Amino acid sequence: RRRTHVAQNTRHCHQKIRDFVDGVNSHIRMMKLPPGAIVNIDETNVDFDMPSNSTIDRRGVKSVSVRGTGCSQRATVLLGVSMDGEKLPPFIVFTGTRNGRVIREVTGDVGIRGFPTDVVMTVQKKAWVDNEVMLEWIEKVWRPWVASKFFDYSYLIMDCFKVHMQGNILDALASCKTEAEFVVAGYTSKLQVLDVGVNRPFKVYLSDEFNKFVIDNPAKNPSRQHVAMWISHAWKNLKAETILNTWRHVGFNFQ
Repeated sequence: RRRTHVAQNTRHCHQKIRDFVDGVNSHIRMMKLPPGAIVNIDETNVDFDMPSNSTIDRRGVKSVSVRGTGCSQRATVLLGVSMDGEKLPPFIVFTGTRNGRVIREVTGDVGIRGFPTDVVMTVQKKAWVDNEVMLEWIEKVWRPWVASKFFDYSYLIMDCFKVHMQGNILDALASCKTEAEFVVAGYTSKLQVLDVGVNRPFKVYLSDEFNKFVIDNPAKNPSRQHVAMWISHAWKNLKAETILNTWRHVGFNFQ
């Protein structure tokens, strides 16, 4: 799914915010869920070309300019963070078809092809998260992750994106003993942990990776391997403290 910047209602109803947070916290306590079993996910766009507003070049160079690669390709990455500060493996969606060359490149033994091994990748014709891609995320990221934690139940907080709410998605989550919770429409900037305090520092780290690439490769377009590595490095650089502080800032707690 491709994200564009859409202004949200600046006059949020504080009672709606309070009711949602109180409802989530009450459910967490009632189900006696450990913080690691409570997760927020979100999709965010990643362009292969992300020039900054500031100039970049090697130290000592007299003339500098705003740089980019001119590459028009893009990807989507689905990120997830738990209430105890853990990060789920990034799930990267590149442009491609299910029986094409790119799907063979980004699946299987990807390490020998120069991809990081701490991300999971797939393709979609427009690099969006559709129903099929969401089911793939559940099977390749979510199901193994919750199984490794031995949780009795898990609690997944998402926005009201149509794909998240489809019946077969909810059934697949239920088969993982996961209950889905949907953030009040129009309130993700106040209630969704990734939107509130995680996506922005992640994008800053991602931009840093891009800038390093442009300086070292002034006449080269980035490959899928490069973009996957940027995402891997940026996600590693994101501190658990940032995640924990954002959950607390929104008002979520398990006590």
